Amino acid sequence: MPGTWIARDGRSTLVVKHRLRVGSLYSLGAVAYTTVALLALGKLLTNTLTPHAVGQVALTLLVAESLGMAAGMGLPAALPKLLAGLDAHRLSALTRRLGTIQFMAASHAAMLGLVALLLRPWWPTSAQDILPESLGLLFVLPLLVLMVAHRDFLLAATAGRQAYRARAGAMVLLATLMVIQFALLYAWDIQQPTAFLGAHVLAGFVAILALHRALPKRIREESESATDEQAAQKALRFAAPLYVNNLMNFVYQRCDTLVIVLWLDLGTAAIVEMAKRLPTLLSRLLGAGLVPYLPTLSAYLREDETIRARQLIAQTTAIVAFFGYAVALFLTATAAPLLALLFTADYEEGAAVLGLLLIATCLAVQAGIMGQALIARDRPKTVMVINLALGALSLGLNLLLVPRFGMVGAGWSAITAAGASLLLQFNAVRRAGLISRPPALVLHGLFVLCLIGFQATGEAIAPRLLMGTAFVVLAFFTGSISTGILRREDNP
Repeated sequence: MPGTWIARDGRSTLVVKHRLRVGSLYSLGAVAYTTVALLALGKLLTNTLTPHAVGQVALTLLVAESLGMAAGMGLPAALPKLLAGLDAHRLSALTRRLGTIQFMAASHAAMLGLVALLLRPWWPTSAQDILPESLGLLFVLPLLVLMVAHRDFLLAATAGRQAYRARAGAMVLLATLMVIQFALLYAWDIQQPTAFLGAHVLAGFVAILALHRALPKRIREESESATDEQAAQKALRFAAPLYVNNLMNFVYQRCDTLVIVLWLDLGTAAIVEMAKRLPTLLSRLLGAGLVPYLPTLSAYLREDETIRARQLIAQTTAIVAFFGYAVALFLTATAAPLLALLFTADYEEGAAVLGLLLIATCLAVQAGIMGQALIARDRPKTVMVINLALGALSLGLNLLLVPRFGMVGAGWSAITAAGASLLLQFNAVRRAGLISRPPALVLHGLFVLCLIGFQATGEAIAPRLLMGTAFVVLAFFTGSISTGILRREDNP
């Protein structure tokens, strides 16, 4: 039962570790499956549509994601913290009430978006240039907004109530339906971008139904009468800083695509978006293991288990840094042929920015660990302030570097913003008393060392792969990573 699974005795500690491992395994398994599916989707999309049409799909999804996030009110980030440890009655009431509020917000956003699209002929030319050209794509947007907002809410809610199996099952279902539909569109040679976006909508709503059905019946019945308005308002106040934080996070992670569309062209934006698939997959894989992290950390702090909280933060950061940097080195070593294999030869140009985006992803996920620690410490406003500054920094850097250096400028902008985020949030976590020294410091040094050797090897793939192997060996040799840390038994 939520609220009873953590205490100071040894048996409850074992339960915590078991839930943490089981949750991580379910999440990792689901994301591993969806990772393969996402690669297949990219291959089917790029082999069916021209780069310009791929850019149209990517841009439409980008707009839908931004509106869906705006309608989320920060709840997807706050729910794992807010629901952790609640008893069944309070959890049911809070989830239902917040779900109703979030759905109403998403519905209003979708309707306002539809009205705005109807007024498109009166928009400024500069605004029209960054929107998809097809009206069919634009009118799919309201459905996409509803789907994105409600899907993210339910995924966060299932994480907060630790229903990891149901969450993983919905993710697998979503990915499977997407692959089947894309394969049919490819087989039937349907070259309409609207059809591919329609597949996104259909698969997303089926996954939402699965998540709803995965809720225990008893909780759904209790929720019919239990609507704790005061608790819901308190939750929304807590989520408000995270709402601003999520928007700024989105800006500094995705504004480069809009800048590329404005300053370069839609085809280049498509190349960058496809190159981003690999950093996105890396982020998803690393983030999958972090699904139980915030609920567990929040429970530790609620029970005043500060030492265990510090160990969890240090171990999690070490694991993420190790896997992230190792994957970044190996993928960058084979960037050009890998992009050609996954998509088409038209996308080999993305190799110039892939390595930079992978490094930025590693830094961003580590910054996310620090940010979630601040949320668990009830300091969401600190995260908001940091990301407000970083959103402005990222936008400014992209406007400065992309016109001059093209897609490579976007990569350096991403690294700078992610690195600044990690430094600022680490300092805030240190001041909050949850960490005493820079996390995974040795791993950062080893990565930089291997990266220098990586650059010195030239374009040959074999020596570059050797640098990735060297990083893994040196990480274990120095003790900065070990099997105990991977099992969360050692204190790094």
